[in-house]
Amino acid sequence: MRNYMEQRCRKIILIEGGCFLFMLAFGIIMMCLFGGNSNTKLAITLKICAFFIIIIPFDIFAFLVPAIYCFVKLRDVKKDEQRIERSVGVVTNWNRSSWRKELSKVFLNIDGKEYPSYDCFYYNEASKIVGKSVEYFIHNGKVVITKVLS
Repeated sequence: MRNYMEQRCRKIILIEGGCFLFMLAFGIIMMCLFGGNSNTKLAITLKICAFFIIIIPFDIFAFLVPAIYCFVKLRDVKKDEQRIERSVGVVTNWNRSSWRKELSKVFLNIDGKEYPSYDCFYYNEASKIVGKSVEYFIHNGKVVITKVLS
């Protein structure tokens, strides 16, 4: 059975990966359309440069990096998930990610100290679980939510 964070990570991987592929295809189509029928070396060079200098870096940083981040965190957590003890707590706060504004993390207050989760939530999902009881475990100093209880 998938835990709560795993469901959120898979959603981000699918959405961001799909956006990456869509933007890559869009860039290829636009590269083919720009320049009309001019087959000069300068026109072809400009199209290729625009594709590799503007479209590819934007596409990678906007969509592929968050998908890879969530994929790596998901694999890392799945290796240790079975042998870590779970606890119950209440989500106290949420905050947007510092490196990607669409992603967020939630916080749990455990023994007077706030522990953040990984940045594997969209901000509207993170804000909805504030104040709810959750089942969690701590992995490398970060909270991993396995189930939302109420």
